[in-house]
Amino acid sequence: MKLENPINFDIKKDYKKYSISYINLKEIVQGGPEVGNLMIDDILINTHYRFGGPMLFHLNSIYIPLFVKKFCKSGFILAKVNLKTHKIDFISTIKDIIFLDSIDEENHKIYYYEDLHEQKRNHIEL
Repeated sequence: MKLENPINFDIKKDYKKYSISYINLKEIVQGGPEVGNLMIDDILINTHYRFGGPMLFHLNSIYIPLFVKKFCKSGFILAKVNLKTHKIDFISTIKDIIFLDSIDEENHKIYYYEDLHEQKRNHIEL
């Protein structure tokens, strides 16, 4: 069983020479996933976005669920954040939830679950 999930994850992590943390965390619904602002080395990353957890690290980037709220649909998309430049790339469509599982470097895939019970596993190409 994983120690972290979208409801309970570490709010501060160190990776290589970077310090990554969440601030202003809030539940999107009572008892549901938490989202907040992201900081890299004490620099606030784009205040318009709210990020969830847990995150995965790969090379000099993090892969992280990003919460989007649109008129007809709210949910999460998978985002890639460059730790050096802070550039954000959106790499998936909107899902109800993105629960990151692992990175398969050999096959260049990120695996994630689309549910909290880890029943609906999916992947996306790196």
